[in-house]
Amino acid sequence: MSIAKTVVSRPTTIFIAFALLLGLGIFATLNLPIDLYPEIEPPILVVYTSYSGAGPEEVEKTITRPLEGTLSNVSSLEKLSSTSSKGSSMVMLEFTYGTDMADAANSVRDNLELVKRFLPDGADTPLIFKFDPSMIPIMGLMVTGNRTPEELREIAENTILPRIEQVPGVAMGNVSGGCKKIIKVEIPQNRLEAYGLTITQIKGMLASQNISVSAGSILDNGLSYLLATAGEYQSLEKIRSTVISYKGAGLVPGH
Repeated sequence: MSIAKTVVSRPTTIFIAFALLLGLGIFATLNLPIDLYPEIEPPILVVYTSYSGAGPEEVEKTITRPLEGTLSNVSSLEKLSSTSSKGSSMVMLEFTYGTDMADAANSVRDNLELVKRFLPDGADTPLIFKFDPSMIPIMGLMVTGNRTPEELREIAENTILPRIEQVPGVAMGNVSGGCKKIIKVEIPQNRLEAYGLTITQIKGMLASQNISVSAGSILDNGLSYLLATAGEYQSLEKIRSTVISYKGAGLVPGH
């Protein structure tokens, strides 16, 4: 007997079976656990290093790059990424699925022991964390106003973000969106030839002048004060007055 004939000859039985299936489907849907951040265990480890008072460039050069160099040798490592920010370095290690994370953590710890003595004196001991997305609370704030996109971003970066990062429990913040100011440096070819300079030399000199460097800390009456040399450019005039090189007894100014 075909399915069509069975349906026609036994409509009540088919209706009851269909109703049971529909009821089971609704029951399963209502009791299905739903979580915005489901508990998963990705094979990821994070190495976090604090270096108070240091700028992003110094953190990258003295901490992040040495850590990347030694951690890239860890077995079963699939991907390595890093973030260097003011006062801290974060290196994320992603392993292949199925990796024993306890063994991976021990391997990372052994590699860190090899590089710790090469880190700056003011840097804290690198910490190893097991990455858990459910433990990362996220809050997004929007900045609006009668300002240009450049001004709004500058306010967010220089005024709002530092205050948010001082709130207890906040580990890190970042700013996205808006417009970031870009300063274009135009150099006439005839001036390069006259002073015997290259674009690479000028780029390197500008980069070396635009950096903040940690200068350690001072203890006074039980309080520790962090010191840093603020060398980042704050105005166009500072860029114009940058000394590019020395020629004979004179200077080669940037403007």
